[in-house]
Amino acid sequence: MEHLLLVSAFVVLFLDWFGPRGLASVIFALLVTSEHTFAHGDSLFNVVILTATLSVVVHGMTALPGVAGYSRIIRAEEHQDRSEHHPVTEHPLRHRVV
Repeated sequence: MEHLLLVSAFVVLFLDWFGPRGLASVIFALLVTSEHTFAHGDSLFNVVILTATLSVVVHGMTALPGVAGYSRIIRAEEHQDRSEHHPVTEHPLRHRVV
C-alpha cells in the first residue's frame, strides 16, 4: 500500500451519508425488472424510485447542517495529522494521459 489514508470517523460517516447511492439503486432496479419477469416487479421499481426520491429530499434538508458540522469538527481537529488536513496539490493518476 503506497499511502495509508488516516481520516476521522466523522469524515467516514459524513461521506457515507452523502455518498452516491440513489442512482445506482434505480439502475439496478431497472436492470432487474427489465431482464426478469416476477410478481410485483412494478411495485419493486416504484419502491426504489420512492426511496431514491425521499433520499434526495432528506439529503437536501441535511446538507447545510451536515456541512456546518463537518466544518466545525475539521477545524477542531486541525492539529491532528490526518489526510483531510493536508493540502492537495496534485491528484495521483494510475495512468498518464498524453
